[in-house]
Parts: sequence; structure tokens; C-alpha cells
Amino acid sequence: MLGNLKIGLRLTLSFAIILVMIGVMVFVSILSMNDVQNKLVRIVTVNSAKMALANDLLDLHGIRINAIKNFVIFSDDKAMADEMKTLEHARAESDKCEQKLLAMEMTTNERAILTSYQDQMKTWLGINTRLLEAAKKNDIKACEAIIHNGSEPAGDRALKLLHDLINYQTQRTAMRYEESKDAYQSAFTLLLVLSAVVLFLTIVLAFFLTRSITKPLAAMVLRVQDIAEGDGDLTQRVDL
Repeated sequence: MLGNLKIGLRLTLSFAIILVMIGVMVFVSILSMNDVQNKLVRIVTVNSAKMALANDLLDLHGIRINAIKNFVIFSDDKAMADEMKTLEHARAESDKCEQKLLAMEMTTNERAILTSYQDQMKTWLGINTRLLEAAKKNDIKACEAIIHNGSEPAGDRALKLLHDLINYQTQRTAMRYEESKDAYQSAFTLLLVLSAVVLFLTIVLAFFLTRSITKPLAAMVLRVQDIAEGDGDLTQRVDL
């Protein structure tokens, strides 16, 4: 087919084909690397954010436990009032963290763990309401009974659910990281394969292009030699 085209057109067509192949290679590579970037962005913006919120809930839970214990221990009205403010602030911040988590995209397991935690916290808050009332009345025996039989077990169950949520996020982050590594390796392999294919096709194209040029040139040289020897046909044309 190349033999039917002029040399300039052959060169132009050949370079155009090479550029198209390179363009396809770059386009596919960009798509592959974009997949890697999306997975890494998800780790940073989603999994890490969920992990941070879960850890905030864990810290706030500890603050609430300490505030309740201090409220029970203290007998000074001002100190008790300060602990109550701390408790209310920690509860408000916990509610914000929960709402932020619920607003994010969540798997079925994540939502189940968070829902269980919220249900457990409702139970814990109900128990602690009775505990705080007993503390206001300075009923030490009632406080001890509520703490050991209700508040501590319920608080421990809530803590376990928070740790389950954190561990789940850790596993999800590790999974996303492995997916990113696999996607990067696949993209790198694909880039190597495409580069090899483009190089091979370029060599093949260059071979046929060179052959399509040198063959008529060789024919022209033979005819010039024939003319020089006096045997040439001057009516024949040599297409280049």
C-alpha cells in the first residue's frame, strides 16, 4: 500500500500512525494512574477521616467516664458543676462525631457497628442518669451498685464497639492500600506492554517505510545504469 504513495505522504502517514499509537498509550496510562489516584484519595479523604472520627469518639468516651466518676466522688457543688459541664460538652461533641460518620458513605458492617454503639450509648446514658441522681443525693451505696452492675459493663460494651469500628477502619485502609498497590502494578505492567507494542509497531512500520523508499530508488539506479550503458528506455517512469 505504501508503494502507491509519494515519499512525502508516506513519511507524513507513518509519523501520524506513530503519534496515534503514542497517544493511545498515554491515554490508557493516564486512565490507569487515575484509578490509582482515586484509591489513594479515598484512603486519605474517607478511610482516614472515619478513623479520626472513631478515635475522637473513643477519646470523648474516656472524658465522659472520668467526668462521671469525678462527679460521683466530689462533694463540692462547684466541682460537681464543672464536671457536669465537661460531661455535657463531651456528649455534644460525641453527637457531632456520630452525625459526621453517618453523613459519610458507609458499608453495611460500618453502619451496623455504629448503630449498635448508639443503642449501647442510649442504655449507658440512661444508667448514668440514675447514677448522677444518686450522686446528688450522696447515696454512696446506690452509686456503687449502679457503677458496678450497670454503668461500667455498659460503658465497656460501648468501648468494645468503638474498638471494633476502629479495627474495621484499619482493615479497610489496609485493603485500600493493597488495592492501590495492585492498581499501580497493573498500570506499570500495562505501560510496559504498550511501550513494547508501540516500539515493535514502530520498527515494523519503519522497516516497510524504508523498504517502500529504497526499493524504487534501487530500481531507479538500475535504470540510470542502463541509460548510462546506452540500453535504457527513456520513456519509462520511476515513481517515488
